[in-house]
Amino acid sequence: MHKINQDINNPIPTHFIGGEDIDWALDLDLRMARACAPLFVKQVNFELASVIYSIWPGALEAIDPTRLEGKIVVCEFDNSPYHWIKQTFFRRAREYVSLWITHTTQAAEQARALGLPALSVPYRLDGTIFFPREARSAEVIALRLRYAIPPERYVIGNFHRDSEGTNLRSPKLQKGPDVFLQIAISLFKKNYPIHILLAGPRRHWLRNQLQLHGIPYTFVGKSIEADDISQNILPRSDLNNLYACLDLVLITSRWEGGPYSVLEGAATQRKVLCSRVGLAEDVLEPESIFDHADQAVRIIEKDIGLDFLGPTVKVQYERYLRSYTLAPGQEAMVRVFQKSIEVPAFINTTALGGVPRARLPSNWQRLTRRLGFGKNSYSKKTISMLREFHKPPYGGGNQFMLALKTELERLGIRVLNNEIGHHVDAYLFDSLWFDRKLLDKLGGISNPRVGHRIDGPIHLYRGKDKDLDDQIFEINRNFATVSIIQSVYTLRSIIASGYSPIAPIVIPNAVNPNIFFKLDENRSLGREIKLVSTSWSDNPMKGANDYKWIDENLDFSRYSYTFYGRIKENFKNIVLKPPLPSLDLADALREYDLYITASCNDPCSNALIEALACGLPALYKNSGGHPELVGFGGLPYDRVDEIPAQLERLTENYELFTGCLTVTPMSHIANRYLDALFA
Repeated sequence: MHKINQDINNPIPTHFIGGEDIDWALDLDLRMARACAPLFVKQVNFELASVIYSIWPGALEAIDPTRLEGKIVVCEFDNSPYHWIKQTFFRRAREYVSLWITHTTQAAEQARALGLPALSVPYRLDGTIFFPREARSAEVIALRLRYAIPPERYVIGNFHRDSEGTNLRSPKLQKGPDVFLQIAISLFKKNYPIHILLAGPRRHWLRNQLQLHGIPYTFVGKSIEADDISQNILPRSDLNNLYACLDLVLITSRWEGGPYSVLEGAATQRKVLCSRVGLAEDVLEPESIFDHADQAVRIIEKDIGLDFLGPTVKVQYERYLRSYTLAPGQEAMVRVFQKSIEVPAFINTTALGGVPRARLPSNWQRLTRRLGFGKNSYSKKTISMLREFHKPPYGGGNQFMLALKTELERLGIRVLNNEIGHHVDAYLFDSLWFDRKLLDKLGGISNPRVGHRIDGPIHLYRGKDKDLDDQIFEINRNFATVSIIQSVYTLRSIIASGYSPIAPIVIPNAVNPNIFFKLDENRSLGREIKLVSTSWSDNPMKGANDYKWIDENLDFSRYSYTFYGRIKENFKNIVLKPPLPSLDLADALREYDLYITASCNDPCSNALIEALACGLPALYKNSGGHPELVGFGGLPYDRVDEIPAQLERLTENYELFTGCLTVTPMSHIANRYLDALFA
């Protein structure tokens, strides 16, 4: 046990890391962590520190792990734990972080579900910078004139980045600028008097799109075509002025740690409407949170007409004052450093398949090999896939692995099937769907790199066969160097079932983009709405009962419905057709309007991804990995009697849902597999 004394005369030597030196969110996190450090903490250089305190996991990536031996490593989650479990580096970071710090109830629940040791410290905001102004005061009217905002406009804005730094023409999907845009388009088409106010760096994508659609907006900053990260980060006092000009802070993120704009909106007594991310449920009233873009549009319509969000402002401001100023942060940081007295350096994180720290440093070489420190060139690498392949049409795992093989080969990787030998650089097992006699041969290979792709758990989506899950995790324990899990739902379920996958990382499935793609033209609905479902398996857990209910209860004067695949039901109204090969299926899907999936506990449905990739919004059973895949591109249902109303919402707001639909490209997924195997 690495003991630390809590004594103001014998302070804890601590080194804080993690800023970007651009005066943006991470720099604010670092300043707040230092400002809230207890009196019994002494800030020292790295080598003298007993505690390394990082304000985000990425700051640890550049540090040689041997420098951390014997130290307590404390790390804040700047983003949601579910985001970080998808990052290649995180499986290394969690090996030597002794204590994780969460900032929200949502993050705390996610850390707990992932088996991570964590304490909660609230976000902290400087109330001398962000403070309220009366909405219609002379000062605010003057500010609106300064920024050329037309009078009597309903001003909507946020001050996030919305473009990817690597490609300013590409939207930063985390922040949901595409969702923001679709909400603005919908309001503008209905002739609501909106005006968009933008500020901050990397606003290129949204500015261009607003201009393209003729939506009035003001951008406060220098209009620079190149990356403006060093020119357009505004002083926070200027941001406070901009908040005063807003009628609504609109936050449309897909995932977040915060964002700070939730607190800034509350602190400046502005109305806030936010997707259900990060701080939203801790700070905001229920009516200030939305789950789908059409819901956000309805809330804004009600606010423009009836001041619907007005009553939330004071409550949210008082909540900010009570919990998110410096004083509560200081109290929480005392608990953090008190806890650091109790934890050992290099804490055992076997709940996530980690290597117990008690085995270090004697097994450091093995750990280094397992976790792959140091970058490798992936070109000319050879990967052997252990998998029994079948000619399509076949199950989703078969379809994905074929598509992955094609993409890896396009990237210059040599891909073999079921070969073991010293000519192979890494192996990719697909669950247990391979000849397990190959494992005997693998035993003769010294320190092989083995990625183990895992879905399930099988007993949840089949309703039986838990013995197969036991076999999967025996293989995983004996051979895997990294576990590639198909969804956060799957990882949570695996841990809840008592299994401990080795070095897990979440990488979802994807499809062959040369086969499954949407047509460029804008989709529009005809008088008859064309519904479609697909399924290779006839397992009842794939939703047979729900499809039967739809067949008996849907208004088929309004809808037509085709089911491609295998199902043990006889339908009166739904047209049942046999499974199709991939090319034919993709062509067929593009002829339909909406996709329905009723499968239960499906970890990462390839059939659903194929439909989304072809441009079809989805109605999905709120189960398994479906919500992760669909996001803002469709609607869930819990009970079958909700299906008609949800279909009505999808059809009434069809362009809104299609505009928010995204899929992860196979090129991105293939590169993440390579990182998992070699980085």
